[in-house]
Amino acid sequence: MMGLLALWLGNGLYARAATRVPANYGGSWYAYDGVQRIDHHRTYAVLRFNLTPRTLTVGLHVTRHANLSKLTQRSVKRVPVRLLRQKTGYRLRVAGTTYDLRTTHVTVAGKRRVALRVTGSDHRSDLAFHTPVKALRWDC
Repeated sequence: MMGLLALWLGNGLYARAATRVPANYGGSWYAYDGVQRIDHHRTYAVLRFNLTPRTLTVGLHVTRHANLSKLTQRSVKRVPVRLLRQKTGYRLRVAGTTYDLRTTHVTVAGKRRVALRVTGSDHRSDLAFHTPVKALRWDC
């Protein structure tokens, strides 16, 4: 989602959080961001999200391991957020952009996992998981 890329740019207006983060939405979430060839090595990128009552922390992590182990942090950005409760989930306002958050269960690589479905204003959904999973690429 293009709005998440704006987090690194640091522009836009921010609001304060209005509610607490529910237990099933808290903690770290990982989204696979793809693979690139850097210095003749495949380098896998993973975005790590951590939602707290007033901030969203987004970190870019990389690794050369195909199973996404031994992640190395490249950059991190913290931005203020506003979290609003809805009937079926939560709405997150970041840098003037709105995202709908909802937890769901999906089957990835033969295992049933809890996923955080993030839907942007363009109505495209992406999934983030509690552990790094290479199955689904985050669409930035």
